Amino acid sequence: MTYLNVEDVLDNSLLDEECKGSSTVEEMVRKLCLAFLIGKDRTFEDPGVITHKTNFVSFWNRSKLNPLVFEPKPLTSKRLECTGTPDIVAIDKHGKVFLIQIKIKDWVTPKDWYRAAAWKALWNDNYPKKQATGVVIVSLGLEPNDYKIERRDNTSREQVIFEQCLLLKQYIATKPTK
Repeated sequence: MTYLNVEDVLDNSLLDEECKGSSTVEEMVRKLCLAFLIGKDRTFEDPGVITHKTNFVSFWNRSKLNPLVFEPKPLTSKRLECTGTPDIVAIDKHGKVFLIQIKIKDWVTPKDWYRAAAWKALWNDNYPKKQATGVVIVSLGLEPNDYKIERRDNTSREQVIFEQCLLLKQYIATKPTK
């Protein structure tokens, strides 16, 4: 059976009023942030990317979180028939798991919360004994020390909307063509 990816479920054909998918710059910033976490710090020439990474380092050092998974791997759920990969999986000093999404824009869209809720559902399906407490979206700005943190522990509303999008996508994929 082929499972849909979270990104495919939330593509612009269903949520076209939302922002488009990740840019090349956003992917580069994510890779630099992960490289920092695993101790393989990389440099990059673009001043905007450098500022984003510097802001992530400031956030990380103040967050008092530790990476739980150094290189996130795709999570798959038979229940949802879906797969997806969180940007960062972290744990706090009390042993609570948080899924972190890194953004390079100054705002968080509903689509970002749907994605984060999907990650949380995927994580909880894969690790029922180590459930995720919440999700955190970090928006990295272009100015030094310019970042915003938004956290939600209860993502049930967003998860319902994601699952409705998923069901619609699955229906469209199986609907016979005329």
